[in-house]
Amino acid sequence: MTWESIVLPSDPVLTQKREPRVAERRARFRRIVTATVAACAGVCLIALVITLVSGGDGSAMSAASSAAAEGKTAPTSAEVPVDKLGGVVRRKVSGDAHAIRSAAAGYWRATTKRR
Repeated sequence: MTWESIVLPSDPVLTQKREPRVAERRARFRRIVTATVAACAGVCLIALVITLVSGGDGSAMSAASSAAAEGKTAPTSAEVPVDKLGGVVRRKVSGDAHAIRSAAAGYWRATTKRR
């Protein structure tokens, strides 16, 4: 297998990519991307310096959060009230099989949606 068999010399797209104006355009885009990444890194560095200089412990944020947290305290009792959910009331059934089947059928009718 040779290089000529992989790359077709008559391919118009590859021919255009080899032109000098395309190489110049690629170089210009490379400079734009490099400048943009450098600007973003500069902004991040400035933000880091400002954070370190302004106190570093987040004193403004901690003061605001502590003022909001003063009204919120933990409950004094360990008991949590339980709200009962509304639903199907289940009745105890006697031991005979007919009563068990009818109770199961009633439960099934009460819990399934009709279409």
